[in-house]
Amino acid sequence: MERTTPATGVVNAVATRNVVTAKLAIPRLSPIHLHRPRLVSALEHDGAPVTLISAPAGYGKTSVVAEFAASHHDHVGWLSLDERDDESGLWAGVLAALCVGSAVAPDSPLRSLAVPGSPTADPAFVAEVDSALHAVPSPVTLVLDDVHELAPAARVALDHMVRRLPDTVRLVLLTRRDPPLPLARLRLDGRLHDMRADDLAMDASEVADLLVEVGMTLTDTQVDVLLQQTGGWPAGVRLAAQSLVVTGDPDAYLDDLAGNDYAIADYLVTEILSRLPEPAVHLLHSVSICDQLPSSLVTALTDVEDAAEVFDSLERTTGLVTTYGPGRAQYRVHPLLRAHMKANLRRTRPHTVTGLHRRAAGWFLAHGMRADALRHLTASEDVAALLALLHEQGTDLIADGYGSAVLDAIATLPAEVTAADPLLLAVESYARLGRGELAAAQHALDQADAAHTTTTTASTGPEAAATLAIARTRLSLARDRLFHPPGTVPPALGSLGTAWSDRRLEAQAAIAASRVQEAEDLVREVLADPHIDEFARARATSVLALATGLRGGFAEMADLAEQASDLGSTTGRWEDTDAGTLSAILTGYAELMRCRPAATLAGLARADTYATRMGPAVVLTPLLDVLRATARFDLGERETAFDLMHRARTSTVVDRARDEQIALVAMLAHGMAVQLGRRDEAHAVTSWAGTRLAGTAELAIMRATGSAAISRFSAARRLAEPVLDGMLRAELPWSVVEGRLLECTIALGTGNRARAERALTAAVRAARDVGVLRPLTTATTAVTALMRARLGALGALDDLAAEALAVRGRHGLLDPPTLTDRERAVLAQLPSLRPIAEIAADMGVSPNTVKSHVKALYAKFGAGSRREAVDAATRLGLIRGTPSGHIPAQRTQHDD
Repeated sequence: MERTTPATGVVNAVATRNVVTAKLAIPRLSPIHLHRPRLVSALEHDGAPVTLISAPAGYGKTSVVAEFAASHHDHVGWLSLDERDDESGLWAGVLAALCVGSAVAPDSPLRSLAVPGSPTADPAFVAEVDSALHAVPSPVTLVLDDVHELAPAARVALDHMVRRLPDTVRLVLLTRRDPPLPLARLRLDGRLHDMRADDLAMDASEVADLLVEVGMTLTDTQVDVLLQQTGGWPAGVRLAAQSLVVTGDPDAYLDDLAGNDYAIADYLVTEILSRLPEPAVHLLHSVSICDQLPSSLVTALTDVEDAAEVFDSLERTTGLVTTYGPGRAQYRVHPLLRAHMKANLRRTRPHTVTGLHRRAAGWFLAHGMRADALRHLTASEDVAALLALLHEQGTDLIADGYGSAVLDAIATLPAEVTAADPLLLAVESYARLGRGELAAAQHALDQADAAHTTTTTASTGPEAAATLAIARTRLSLARDRLFHPPGTVPPALGSLGTAWSDRRLEAQAAIAASRVQEAEDLVREVLADPHIDEFARARATSVLALATGLRGGFAEMADLAEQASDLGSTTGRWEDTDAGTLSAILTGYAELMRCRPAATLAGLARADTYATRMGPAVVLTPLLDVLRATARFDLGERETAFDLMHRARTSTVVDRARDEQIALVAMLAHGMAVQLGRRDEAHAVTSWAGTRLAGTAELAIMRATGSAAISRFSAARRLAEPVLDGMLRAELPWSVVEGRLLECTIALGTGNRARAERALTAAVRAARDVGVLRPLTTATTAVTALMRARLGALGALDDLAAEALAVRGRHGLLDPPTLTDRERAVLAQLPSLRPIAEIAADMGVSPNTVKSHVKALYAKFGAGSRREAVDAATRLGLIRGTPSGHIPAQRTQHDD
């Protein structure tokens, strides 16, 4: 205890410092201490005179500042406080802490200054301290740990220090709750820097570092769950990591962290809950079923009029409750504490839990928040109220992206209740349809039809009949939206309302009937409504993306699909819907044509779960495989990609695709076969697509490409002319680019360089206008050589052409052209510069024959002269003298 001199009332400074010596040591860092450079750096670069680090227990306040102090030992004074520190004891401890390091000179008055009985009120003492501190030659940091433990009698001294310490002393306050100081004024004056629980919470990289430290590996998804469950609370993360090392099922453990981990529960009870008054603990139990708490909901759940005031107090004193939103009128309890309270309530008072869910559902219904009401009614065991909500608002909830929640709710109802309720079964069908579960959706409809004819209840009236009719229509459209064989009659919609979901349904029906412009107009009408929410806007935008893509607006389709994904992703309920899947596929397709194959694969992966649910009989899966095969081909996985493409293209399901989808499959498959020199596969693709694509530009392009590949340029020109003249309809917006590239190939093959240059310019311009790059990167070697030769002469198109050439090289698409045996023999003679007649004599053929082969070689290499042909062949390693020193193996074709 402190000793005073009765005659003077002065504390003996030396004795006092002997008492507080144990409190002056900077805490040692634990062997398992996790270094947190971002927080240490924040302390090092903090220029405010006062730093307040305020957070609940377990946030690592002391260890972070101790790490900082360890590297600045001579300029940091440390004092750990407790409830015995009165005003004099605080002053004595502060002076002692300041004198521990070398920043205070040996002869400084601070080392011998006597502390009076009422130091803060003693002007002479305060003046001596101020004078001595101003004389400190270099700045010193004073850390006061556990400020929340400080006795009330010492607060006047702390207030004085915060206000009056000179610039030579920086004060760092560590506390579990804000001290009674003029914090707002200090912030306004720029004298205070705050570090709160949010700042101290661990981020994903720090969690990963900690897991490495304990020898544990989690997936990125599991790390995200751990962060979500703990709120980044360092103590919770560390305790969980230690348990994860020995658990056999990380996913099951993380699913209910607060309920599964005794160590975390024990820490919460001993370090946090035991320090709270019982009424506050009761309130925390009552609100634990909700993660976000408007003040009126707090009152409704607790039945305590001043509950919000208690929560305000908890925010100030513990940091376990935070306020947010307009007017800071909503509360949020720390996620791990809330989970612990909820688990404890569920274990000890289960009937109380269901009652609280009923209260919450009533509040959310009264405030028009039907999705939250559904969640709480599902947990409330109130069958009648849940049925009423599903009947009245089930389809609207599904349209808003809560189909999975609706299915979860239906699953809690007794089976006999569901089986006898056609309206509920229609709602279930719609929900399953939105998740791509076509077979389950049909089964629910079949059950609904049976119940509608055998049951007489309120749910079998006109409203149920109308809902059933629309459910059937939605199911028919879902099947038709991805494939619409010729002669199929789109389902009739009948009478619909004016809701945005009805307009979207009409737009989908218009697309099924190939009335694309009508569909676009309907969706734009929906998007013009300023009152639809983000999710509805995202779903409508995905349909608009499809409509514009079918109309030929490829670039606009890509932008709209990306917009839909951006909008929908913010809602947290996007990926598992038909609209989310549609936008992912369209985005993947757009990325493919922009030569970003890795992004294509990432986009398609987001659609896989939905496609799997739809089942193998639906055309979506082979279409995804066709796009995926093309992306893998562009990434260099040639043979694997070819096999996947062949399986997808020859699937019996794909024959039921729409014409534009058949065109997409055919053009991508044919292009891959041509690049691989697989003439048999290219011919098979053309034959397969012949019936469905009769009269289209795509079929003509494939046939003309086949003729050009074997140097039958006259036949190729005849086949291509209707495409170039615009006489044939194009199913794909980028087929115009392919047509112009084919024209360039034919012109080069017939020696018409000028026409080839014009056709190349037209192709690059069309690629720019459409918004695609890939056709330019997959052009023939001859066209590519011409493109390279024309760089600098294409004006505003130069950048796009250069990008295409760069991508072509990056993707390994610089394959040599396919040469016949005779063409290879002639090519071997060209570097000699011998006359054509001599070459013909050596080969035993006529000069005209050699000239024909030379002309074909010029075309295949995009060359305008013998030297250009030799240079191109040398770059590709087709003749001796190449850098590789050998002639690579080539597939050959024999002359007819």
